[in-house]
Amino acid sequence: MVLGIVLDEKDRPIASFLWPGNTADVTTLLPVVERLRQRFGVGRICVVADRGMISATTITAFEAQGIDYILGVRERSSKEVRETVLEDDGVAVPLIIPRQKGETELAVKEVPLAGRRYIVCRNEEEARKDAETRTKLLADLNRKLAQGDKKLVANAGYRRFLAAPEGRCFAIDPAKVEADAQFDGIFVLRTNMKLSALAVVLRYRNLLAVEQVSAQPGSRMDCPRRVWRMA
Repeated sequence: MVLGIVLDEKDRPIASFLWPGNTADVTTLLPVVERLRQRFGVGRICVVADRGMISATTITAFEAQGIDYILGVRERSSKEVRETVLEDDGVAVPLIIPRQKGETELAVKEVPLAGRRYIVCRNEEEARKDAETRTKLLADLNRKLAQGDKKLVANAGYRRFLAAPEGRCFAIDPAKVEADAQFDGIFVLRTNMKLSALAVVLRYRNLLAVEQVSAQPGSRMDCPRRVWRMA
């Protein structure tokens, strides 16, 4: 199930939608935009969505219709992001976001690339957690390798760290471990808006408002979320 919620500029929910989880984004988002325009007379809409939920086809359609967007990006599977955006040596700006329990500390930098605008964010707390998780996984992997490697190949979590040089038995590949570490605490956004990089991150963080709404009694937290912002 997919939950879509429309928020106004003060983060107040004014409309919601539900779809089957296997529904293609391009077939659902654009009709919703048209319904919002007709129902509320909205002249401008910004779509905010988690990474992995938006296709290249949908982005093309957004741009063709002049729709603003702030979208999460698949860092690992996008070659452009992995090899160019994350390697950019631009200066990151610190951003502290208040939250219910403490603060979230981010380092944020903008990376323009061939007319596309990316915002790279690093969460130091999440980076530490990612590193700790990988350390525990590698320790477990080492123990299992000592028992034989055949079953490990079927485990995607283990397999991404393994290599079998010259047909020998599988072993942990240090290069793959190092490559994995570059994603610690990282999330990347793509947007066509002219807001500052820090403002874009704050708009994306408003996805938490959807989680808070979906956490209300009778709702489900295990469904993907989308946000439409009306302006």
